[in-house]
Amino acid sequence: RGGTIKKQLESKSSRKRKKKEKIAGKRAEYERKLRQFDVRCRSLGRDRYFNKYWYFADASCIYVECGTTAVIGCFQTRGEVERLIRALDPRGIREAALRGKLKSLMKEEKDTFPADARYSRRQVAASDSTSAGSAEEKSMKEKAEAK
Repeated sequence: RGGTIKKQLESKSSRKRKKKEKIAGKRAEYERKLRQFDVRCRSLGRDRYFNKYWYFADASCIYVECGTTAVIGCFQTRGEVERLIRALDPRGIREAALRGKLKSLMKEEKDTFPADARYSRRQVAASDSTSAGSAEEKSMKEKAEAK
């Protein structure tokens, strides 16, 4: 008698476990399909300075909105995001939550963010054009102030 009750309990627990696994699998599949049609951005959280972090799936980029200056920055490569994750303090409530979301995002979208090596030339070219543009802007401002 004791053996049959034990077997019944074991079969019930195995059925429950299988049901939970099935539900988890369906949920993961649903979320994966939902992300295919996601055109909106996803809020990732805030850091200790209340900067807001956003993920845009179409742009494959994590944007940072600095609350005090209204400046927007961007993390485009895997290395940049990994350095951001390491820089966040897990002891803080906001940064711990942000860090967790960034880690899960990197697992989900591991192929989305390119390695740093691919972007090194593009970043140099972009920084050269930016510095040239800012030098031109400075000279134009100087000319305007001289008048």
